[in-house]
Amino acid sequence: MPEGIGVLSNMRPRVTENTCPRCLCKFYTISAGREINCPFCGFSLRLSDIEKRAESRALIQRPCDLHRGGYSLSGQTVDISKGGICVKLGVDFRYDKGDTIRVVIKDFEIDTEAKVVWIKKFDSFICKAGLRFLNQPL
Repeated sequence: MPEGIGVLSNMRPRVTENTCPRCLCKFYTISAGREINCPFCGFSLRLSDIEKRAESRALIQRPCDLHRGGYSLSGQTVDISKGGICVKLGVDFRYDKGDTIRVVIKDFEIDTEAKVVWIKKFDSFICKAGLRFLNQPL
C-alpha cells in the first residue's frame, strides 16, 4: 500500500447537525469550510459561532419580557439552555452588548438578570439577541 493511504482511509468526514438561527430549520453539513449557508433561507452561518456553544439548547418559543432602567421590551424566546437564551424581538433592540438586563419568562417562572452577549439586527423591525444568565435559573 502506498505511503499515506492507510491514514486517509481512516479519516471520515464529520457530519454536523445545524439549526439556522433565522428560520430555525435543521440541516446537516460536512464540516469543510468556515462559513455555510442555510439551504432553506440562505442565511450565512459561521462555523465558529455554531461551535462556541458550551451547552445544548432546546428550541422553545415562549413570550418573554426584557427590562432595564424603566424601559421594557416584549419578545419571544427562540431557544433556551441552562446558561442563557436567544430572544427574537419585533422592535428595535434598545440595549447594547454587555448591558445587564432583567429577563422574565412567566411560563417557566424565570425572573433573573442576564448579560447581552450578542445582537443581530435583520431589519429595522426584527432582531435577535443572545443573553447569558448571570445566575442559572433552570
